[in-house]
Order: sequence, then structure tokens, then C-alpha cells
Amino acid sequence: MTDNLIGFEDLVILALNYDVVSAQIEAGLAKATGETGGADRLTLAVPPHVAAGAVFEARIDLRAGGRLHALSVELDWSRTVAEPLAVRSGGFFESAGGVTFRAGHAAMDGALLGAASPGLDGEGAFAIVTFRALADGDPMVRLARVHGRDRENQPVAIDDLLPEPLAASPTETRLLAAVPVPFRSEATIRYSLAAEAEVELAVFGIEGRRVRTLHRGSQPAGVHRITWDGTDDRGHSVAAGVYYAHLSAGPRRFSQLLVRLGLRN
Repeated sequence: MTDNLIGFEDLVILALNYDVVSAQIEAGLAKATGETGGADRLTLAVPPHVAAGAVFEARIDLRAGGRLHALSVELDWSRTVAEPLAVRSGGFFESAGGVTFRAGHAAMDGALLGAASPGLDGEGAFAIVTFRALADGDPMVRLARVHGRDRENQPVAIDDLLPEPLAASPTETRLLAAVPVPFRSEATIRYSLAAEAEVELAVFGIEGRRVRTLHRGSQPAGVHRITWDGTDDRGHSVAAGVYYAHLSAGPRRFSQLLVRLGLRN
């Protein structure tokens, strides 16, 4: 490379020309883009408040609609509250035959190999950035830069689906929609407590059967996030279908829809 660095542009050119001279590429593959017309969307899940010395993660989830061949994402954060320790792939690009590279202290690039390959379609984790908290407070982790490219190296618009904002000191108790919905591997359930309360958060099947108890006990006022990995209380993976997250906080009751998709083979 002329600048002695392998950047996102270099990766895209390499990926789109991968195997371009191979006789094994079938002409029919060029039409099998897998395009579904769905929006390409990123979701960033990160704690709203951290304690000094704690190690925490910022997870970047991607929902792809069939056009995306390459993606570059960089995070920004409060330098006085947190520092990045590591960046690792979430495995989504690799599961589709692509590659990913760490592109900075809190950045990841990924690409599918070969312009004849179908565009990325489905949902999964793109990257996970591990941080250490330097002080108590909001780490202010956010998406600073996002670039998407299609099979012709043209820009692909990426929507940012950030969790509905919750105040650090909420004035009401409520259960928000899980992220993402639908989900394939795991979903994050978010709720706020206006005051300390005895809390039970559980997942039920559409027929009313208790599937998984995620939390039971007293919790302080504030914002809370709990991730369900799609397993029941015995650790068995549940089938694809419709479920409900049910929150009991003192005398109040809330429910939100959860939809699990089938796992990819």
C-alpha cells in the first residue's frame, strides 16, 4: 500500500477483487445478491453508568438487509471516564465467509470476500469493544464513524438504532422494548426504576409458561439492562417463536414482546 497501512479502502478493494481471476466463480452467483430490501441498521449496547475500576463492554450489533459487503465502525468515548482495552469481532462477518480487522483502539473493519458473494443478510454481533472505567460516571460511548459499501463499492446507508434514552436518575418505572426485536442469539431487556423496589424479571412463552427467570430481588433506583441468551432455566436453547418479558417492580407490572428467530446452521 502506498501509505504502508491497510485501511478500510484497501480492505474493500482487496475484498471485492478476491478470487476475481478464479475459474471457480460461477456466473450465477453475481445475481444471487441475497438482497431483501431491508434496512441496514446498527445497534450500540453500552452501560449508561460505570464504576471506577470496572471492566465493561460496548457491543455493536448489525442487522443487514442484503446489500452490505463491507462495514467500518469507530466508537468515541469520554476519555476522563473510560479507556478501551481490546476490540474483538462478534463473528457475524466470519459466519458469512468474510473477514474482520481491528482498525483502531475502538474500531473494526469487516468485508465479505469476492464481489460475487451474496450481500450480508440477517443479524448478529459485528464487534465488541472492552473498556476499563477510569472514574464513576457515564462513559459516553457512541458511534463516531460508520461506513458501509455494497458489491460495487458504493456507499450503503446505515441507520443507527440506539436504545431509547433513559435518564441516569429516572423519574418513572417502566419497561422498554428489548433490543433487537426480532433477535437470533440474544436480546437486551431495559427498564428503569424510579425508586428501590423488589424486582422480578422473567421470560414467558406465549402460552403463559415461565421459561426463564432473569432476576429476582431488590434493585436500586436507576437504569438496568439484562441480556437473555435465548435459554431456559435449565440452560437449554428455546425454540424460535414469540415470548414475553414480564417485569414486576413492587406493585407495578409490565410486559414487552420478544421474538426469537431460528438459529442459522
